[in-house]
Amino acid sequence: MAALVTALGFAAAGIAFALQNVILAVAGYFTMVAPNGIRVGDRVSLQGPFGYVHGEVAEIGFVRVKLHELAGEPLRPTGRVVIFPNSVVFTGTFFKNPPEAPAS
Repeated sequence: MAALVTALGFAAAGIAFALQNVILAVAGYFTMVAPNGIRVGDRVSLQGPFGYVHGEVAEIGFVRVKLHELAGEPLRPTGRVVIFPNSVVFTGTFFKNPPEAPAS
């Protein structure tokens, strides 16, 4: 019986280790959709492996967020789509930008 419990413990630890990125991404999803989180259409800035990306949220999935990239001053669409894992809210830098002021 003790051997079975030990084997199940090692199996559970192995599964948790193998799924740590997925678990972190799903936890990031719940953080993003919280009441003060982001919504489709919000402008955000994320730090990825190649620097900051500014974008408008196009889609929020359980494990990834899709952005339409914005660049320049003022920020304008570049036509590129950038996809980040939701875990970026814990592992990188993530900013929600204020809404753009209406043009006068």
